[in-house]
Amino acid sequence: MREIRLEVAAFLDSAESHATDVVREQQAEIVQRFLTCAFEEVGKAPALLEGEDVEWILRERLPAHFARKDPLAAAAPAVLSAYLSDLEGRAMVLHAFEMRQALENSAAHFQRQVQDGGTSGAGVAPAPTLASRGTKVGRNDPCPCGSGRKFKKCCGRP
Repeated sequence: MREIRLEVAAFLDSAESHATDVVREQQAEIVQRFLTCAFEEVGKAPALLEGEDVEWILRERLPAHFARKDPLAAAAPAVLSAYLSDLEGRAMVLHAFEMRQALENSAAHFQRQVQDGGTSGAGVAPAPTLASRGTKVGRNDPCPCGSGRKFKKCCGRP
């Protein structure tokens, strides 16, 4: 994806990237994996991420992009912190504080996930198939959850 390559290149040219003691290729790989999660799995540009998005990426999605006991994971929090600093200097990041807090709060969990191989390789397991419990609900019928809204505006959202 073009946006990911441009973001990685912009970061690697920054002072924040040069200030870390991680090899450039490793920095590029870590940031690329993070940005892949942001763009493709969250559906947001990095400057538009919120704290919850960063926490979800670090706890649920990013560990799947690392092999079990991948030594690159140890450098990920420092590199992502440098990336966020660079991003704040290049763009208006509305939720910068929340993003930093999420990074700090989720870094240890992320590293444990990679060490344990909790979600590495396979990603998230598919949801179990639910058996039909009744008649089919139409799009414009009231939602069966009891919210009072139409099914298409409530539980029927894609």
